[in-house]
Amino acid sequence: MKYPDQFKQEVVIEYEAGASITDLMRKHKITGKNTIQKWVMKYGKIGLRDRGGQLVRSVKSEQIKNLEKRIQQMESQIQKLQLHNLMLETLIEVLEEAKLAGELEPLKNSGKKKSKSRK
Repeated sequence: MKYPDQFKQEVVIEYEAGASITDLMRKHKITGKNTIQKWVMKYGKIGLRDRGGQLVRSVKSEQIKNLEKRIQQMESQIQKLQLHNLMLETLIEVLEEAKLAGELEPLKNSGKKKSKSRK
């Protein structure tokens, strides 16, 4: 049977409020053994509980935690790259101003021979 998303979310809210899966299956006449568990994994905020009532860490929440850590690492790397980019842009501006003012001497050949392109 196809259930509307709103209904699924309401059942999940009842589950997260403390109702057992068995009670919810009876109350709402849900026959699939894993139906509510799937809904909790998809729509739930706290994950599934074991038979003792303890929360079982969902794979989804673990993935979210890992992705959030990766996002922080990438944001830190972006900040470093932006700072490096700003430094290079500033250096280019200073060199261009020095060149325009005639304060920059041409680079001398360091003794390396220029390679001729092969035809």
